[in-house]
Amino acid sequence: MVLGLAAVETCGTASCAALATKHGVPEGMWSWLGGQLRVGDYLQAIPQSLGGQRLSDADPALYKGFDNLRKARNSFCHEGLACDHRGTVDLDRAAELLTFAERLLDKLEENLPADQRRPATTARDESKTSLSVWGPPT
Repeated sequence: MVLGLAAVETCGTASCAALATKHGVPEGMWSWLGGQLRVGDYLQAIPQSLGGQRLSDADPALYKGFDNLRKARNSFCHEGLACDHRGTVDLDRAAELLTFAERLLDKLEENLPADQRRPATTARDESKTSLSVWGPPT
């Protein structure tokens, strides 16, 4: 979840920079503004300001998924236990939240030039990953 949200933040920065360039925002202004933003701004305020739609209006379910991913990441990093609006995040819920991260990346990449997008894949990697999870007993 930490890496998933980091990917969304990185892609969001690039996506908004591409929108800013497209709409003639001066480079110096964007450099300063970009340093002031939070990850949610890349999905809400910036697209709307540059002629697009806020994610919460365009795709409320995807925005809710982002909000849960952000909350789970923050609670894991700051409190040591991943929790979203539903409660403690188990492995199945973590996989679901990472699916939201992938969908967010797809949405953000719509603003990027083709050469800045992730390579297209034809099949998913079906390898299994072993993950140790610890926390207070429930």
